[in-house]
Amino acid sequence: MTKREALENILLNGIKNGTYSPGEKIPSRNMLMQKYDLSRDTVEKAVKNLLRAGVLQAQRGSGTIVTPEQNRNKGEIKRILFIYPSRMTPPSLRCFENDFETKSCTGEELVFKEEIYCTPDTLFIWFYPGYSMLATIDRLHNKGCRQLLINRRFGDLPGITIDYESGLKAGLQKLKEKCGGDCAVISNDICQWDEPFHAERLMSFYRAAGALEIFTGENRVFIGNDAEIVRKAVRTLFLPNSPKRGITILSNRLTDPFLLEAANAGKAPGRDFELLLCDYRIGLELYPGIHMLNQRGYHIMGEYMLQLAAAAIKKGELPRQKITLELV
Repeated sequence: MTKREALENILLNGIKNGTYSPGEKIPSRNMLMQKYDLSRDTVEKAVKNLLRAGVLQAQRGSGTIVTPEQNRNKGEIKRILFIYPSRMTPPSLRCFENDFETKSCTGEELVFKEEIYCTPDTLFIWFYPGYSMLATIDRLHNKGCRQLLINRRFGDLPGITIDYESGLKAGLQKLKEKCGGDCAVISNDICQWDEPFHAERLMSFYRAAGALEIFTGENRVFIGNDAEIVRKAVRTLFLPNSPKRGITILSNRLTDPFLLEAANAGKAPGRDFELLLCDYRIGLELYPGIHMLNQRGYHIMGEYMLQLAAAAIKKGELPRQKITLELV
C-alpha cells in the first residue's frame, strides 16, 4: 500500500466510524501533512481522489467536508466502465453506447487505472468477477464509487445474478420422481480462484436437495477438474445391479466425458440414469432422461443481464435482480 492509499483509508475509516460526520470538515492539508509525516503532493493526491469519488466535497470558504449522505452518488451517470475477467472475451456493450461513454478493461488493468476512473459520474460494471477482484470491489465501495455486479453477489452491492437454486430444485424434483431420493452430484473444483460460480452452483444444489429431502452421501459427491473424477463417478454409481440413478452435473466441461464413460460402461440416460445439467447443451434435449436448465452459455446470459442492467440504469436505477432458470 502506498502512502497515498494509506491516507485515503485513514480518512475513509474516519468517515465510516463517525470521526468525520457528513457535512463536517476534515483536517486541513497542513494538519494531515504534519500528523502523518506526508508530503504535500501525497496529501493532495489522496484528497483529490476522494473528491473525485464523491466522498469528499470542496466548499468555498469552508475547506473540504464529508459529502452529506443525501448528495453522495446522486449525480448523473455519464460513463460506464466495464470490467471483465482476463480469460474472457467481453460481450457487446451496444445496449449502453447511445446513452453513455463506455470503456472496458480487465480486472488486472483496472488496478493500474483506478485513479483515472474513480469519478462521481462513472459506474463500474463487473462482469463475472472472481474472488481475486473482491479486494478492489471493496476498496471502490469504501471510496463511494457506484458499482453493479453481473452474475455475482458481494455484500449489499446491487447486481443481477442467476438463481440456480430454483432451477435445480425443479430438476431435482424430476430426478426424485424417477429415481427416488438418492441423488449424486458431479462438479468442477469449487476452489478455483477466478471461477467462484462452481462453489455457488454446488451450494445451490445442496440447498435445493435439502429442501426436497434428497440424500447426497459422501460416496455420491464427486468434485474435480479432469476425466479421472468422471471415471470414478461412473465406477462408483454403476455397480452391478445398481438401481436407476439420479445424477446432477454442475459443469458443462464434465458433461461429454461423463456421457462417454457411461456409454463405455453400457449405461444410457433414461434407461439407467436420469441426468440433470446446470448448463444447456443443444441437441441433448432430444435424449430421454436428460434435463437441463436454460442457461445457454455465459456470453448469451451475460448479454441478457447487461440488457436488463442498461434498461434500469437509463431509468436512474441500479437493479437488484435474480434471473430464474427454467427447466428444459
